[in-house]
Amino acid sequence: MTYQTTLARVLAAISADDLIDFTRQVTRIPSVHGDELAVGKAFQARMAQLGMDVREMEVEPNRFNIVGTVRGTGGGRSLMLNGHLDTVGPMLGWTKDPYGAVLEDGRIYGHGISNMKASDTAMVYAAHAIKRAGVTLKGDLVVALVVGECAGGIGTKTLMQSDVKADAFLCTEPTDLGILTVHASSQYFRVNIIGRSGHFAMADLGVNAIMKMYELTNRLGPMHQALRAGGWIRFSDKPQYHGLPRYQLGTIRGGMTREFHESPNLTPDFCTAVLNVRATPDRPVESAQQDIEHVLAAMQREDPQFQYEVTTVRALPGFEAPEGSFLVNAVTRAYSDVCGRAPKVGPIPPFVLMGSDSGQMQGAGMAHGALIGPGKFSSSLADEYVDVDKIVSAAGIFAATALRTCGYVE
Repeated sequence: MTYQTTLARVLAAISADDLIDFTRQVTRIPSVHGDELAVGKAFQARMAQLGMDVREMEVEPNRFNIVGTVRGTGGGRSLMLNGHLDTVGPMLGWTKDPYGAVLEDGRIYGHGISNMKASDTAMVYAAHAIKRAGVTLKGDLVVALVVGECAGGIGTKTLMQSDVKADAFLCTEPTDLGILTVHASSQYFRVNIIGRSGHFAMADLGVNAIMKMYELTNRLGPMHQALRAGGWIRFSDKPQYHGLPRYQLGTIRGGMTREFHESPNLTPDFCTAVLNVRATPDRPVESAQQDIEHVLAAMQREDPQFQYEVTTVRALPGFEAPEGSFLVNAVTRAYSDVCGRAPKVGPIPPFVLMGSDSGQMQGAGMAHGALIGPGKFSSSLADEYVDVDKIVSAAGIFAATALRTCGYVE
């Protein structure tokens, strides 16, 4: 049986109505980081119903990865489809019910649908379509739904430590169906500034910790802009890293003591902030921490009256597909097979700024991978949505990638 005939059978076997209904079902289940149990159970039940070999993998108490497998006969490469079950926290500004899974004008709206429940359901239904079409793969197809990506990647870390791996992977983070081959190293640093209290009416006003934090951000430069070479942060200035590195001030608190008491008549003696740095993928987290400490040390030499502390909160390593990757080639051809046109491929803005579990998988020996998903950067925003037709297309692309990567019995 030819590839085109086999692919046509698989695409015809995608249950589009069921896929969209299930996407809406899981979008109605809150799964903010740390509370993934209910949505994981829903996926586990559906995957078992669809005939997949599915199991729970405990990560922490009441937190489980859900791992489904379509077994191959042997003699082909294995492929992992990897997506996370957790979402970021809530935000202001919603005009629709964030857990209503509203279907309107060809879009489904819901908190976490772009990042990344639509991807998760498309992965499941891609695997189901292969089984439903009666196609037997040679290599195993693994669908890994993990917890904890939004706060450091503990779910995929557990997968790797448990040796649940494959020869290649697709990480289905939102890319608007572009094929992302490079993304930043996502690094978070807590900076504490310890100043000295003083009274508004006294000659000695103390050392204002909040203003010292303001001085630090001034020295680091404009947020959300690519940082210049030769500045405070070290990086490799390669064409594929265009737009990196950059940073933002993600959160800040200040007041009196580490308990942040409010005493507006006193100079605040403590301020803490979390800096989100998107570094080039080849720079380890230790490098950026040293660079921030270097800036603070220069400030302290000019004014020894304050102290500082810098710690790493969490980090996800960057990702860069190897040149000539067989997986990038497979998913590129799969996209064309399904969509009838060439995809965007490479360090696609703005998705190159994202963080994902891809670097963890690559670091554990799964060298060949790429990122592609139906969501876009409506994720982490109010009125988050995904286009229905892109969810269905994603399922087809994932299935076609499996056929090209794993091989099948003709």
